[in-house]
Amino acid sequence: MKRISCVIVAGVLLSLVGSAGARSYSWTPYQNDLWDLDHSKYYICRITDFSLAQNEEISLARLTIKAINNWDNNANILYMHLMSGDDFYKLSFSHNIATRTDSQNLVDNLNYWSGIFLKSYTDLKGGDHGDKPDFEYDFTADQRDTLESYCADSLWGLGFDPDCHFFNEGISLQIETTTPGPPVPEPVTFLGMLGGLVGLGGYLRRRIVG
Repeated sequence: MKRISCVIVAGVLLSLVGSAGARSYSWTPYQNDLWDLDHSKYYICRITDFSLAQNEEISLARLTIKAINNWDNNANILYMHLMSGDDFYKLSFSHNIATRTDSQNLVDNLNYWSGIFLKSYTDLKGGDHGDKPDFEYDFTADQRDTLESYCADSLWGLGFDPDCHFFNEGISLQIETTTPGPPVPEPVTFLGMLGGLVGLGGYLRRRIVG
């Protein structure tokens, strides 16, 4: 009978302390390398299958481009943006990708669309003999906050504007989330609760024995 009362007390304590939930999400575009990021184009990718539940928070948002390689050894730049859905009605999407022509100009065309700038990448070792590193970028806390606000509308995306051809082996976005549990009581409060629950367990054990 003592075991029963201990189980009851432990279960109540765990429910009071609470627990945190977590989940992972991964996205890749339909054309996973975005046609090797042609320098005469820029790309806006619409993401429609990820949203946040109530109280869910983004703990990690990581953008990865595998084996990226500028096609020559000039200081070409790849601009990357987090896009809101405000301007998506102006675009024509195919498989959730909108492709625009920029005539190879050297400005960041994504500045003319809704959203925020994330990061730029400059490759100084391109061409046939260049390195092919994996580019990884973790969103800042402010950028994660903006992403959370965009997710509330369940319509957002990513934008890429290359100055030059950036060959790659795939683009992806990884998101990790947490859902905080109830706050853990202060130590003094917790000890008082513990004493009361132990007394409750003893009372229940006596009732069961009697």
